[in-house]
Amino acid sequence: MQSLCANPCGLLATSYTRPERHVDVLIADIDIPGMKGTDLAQQATERRPHLRVLLVSGGAADTRGATVLQNPFDQEKLKSVMEVTTGLC
Repeated sequence: MQSLCANPCGLLATSYTRPERHVDVLIADIDIPGMKGTDLAQQATERRPHLRVLLVSGGAADTRGATVLQNPFDQEKLKSVMEVTTGLC
């Protein structure tokens, strides 16, 4: 499985969501410099409708229905949320 972590620059991450790139999961902070994580997720899923998205947030935010992992989190919580997001166990 290939994942793309979009931090610190969402604009750079958009280049990795092109159809010719293989990405299974996009992990993005909601507050990426230069772009909101929700906007990146929207652009990415428009290009790749089956792309799974996991947003990370330190507080309340408009997540547009995306799965959100609240900061702070540990490895076990990340693993649990990734299993739900990807459907993998």
